[in-house]
Amino acid sequence: MTMIFRTRFLFLFVFLVLILAPLKTHAQFEGVIHFRAYDPSAELNPDRQLNFSSNSDRIFLKSNNKYRVFSGMNADGFIVRNDLNDFVLLSGDSDALKVTRDEIDTLTNLLQRISGGVESDNQNFDWDGRVEMTGETRLLHGYRVEQVKVFEENRNNFVSVWLTEEITINWGILQDAWHQALANVIEVELPVEVIMNRNSFPLLIEYFKDGEMVSVVEASQVSERNVSNRYLDIPDGARMLGLADIMMRMMRGQR
Repeated sequence: MTMIFRTRFLFLFVFLVLILAPLKTHAQFEGVIHFRAYDPSAELNPDRQLNFSSNSDRIFLKSNNKYRVFSGMNADGFIVRNDLNDFVLLSGDSDALKVTRDEIDTLTNLLQRISGGVESDNQNFDWDGRVEMTGETRLLHGYRVEQVKVFEENRNNFVSVWLTEEITINWGILQDAWHQALANVIEVELPVEVIMNRNSFPLLIEYFKDGEMVSVVEASQVSERNVSNRYLDIPDGARMLGLADIMMRMMRGQR
């Protein structure tokens, strides 16, 4: 399968994060990280922006683009609220879909219905043959990052991910959501544990096709500071939805 790397995959990889490694001693990152995504060969294309914020209780990701998550809902961000044991998908300032830990089984059934019962093959990823720890390191925004390459079958096509162990994130309920619901129905070519895990965080992601860089997602600014929960919550006026609401939209054929 040809690897397709576009901005929406950063959103999905963050949303579909898999946590396998034990947590190190680094404290949860508190601050704001601004990402920009672009095609380096397309000078006139505007950058796409993704803003990531976190504190000890919550994680907030917001994009200036919407991505289809369910039939019936497009999302441009999400919130992980570890203090409330849930996560919330955001659709602009209009809709907010909340999923609690108790609703993960319902989410599983919903996604299996969307996928037609077809399970993905994520558990059979060829780690030894396709993932390379290059040993290359550099500094980005004052953080030490190390390069990991993930190759396609054609080794001229690969993703270069620069990870830092100096930023760690507790993804909370998303661990359960991935293991119980998402990993079995959503197929990704780049294993999400390379992009996100509790031991490291990506500050630069580059996709190379036939040896040429064709897509970049990079942190343009990293700011460590206190972020109040009120900045990491559902927008005022957003309509709160449940999984039952999304299922009704699907049955009605809403888009």
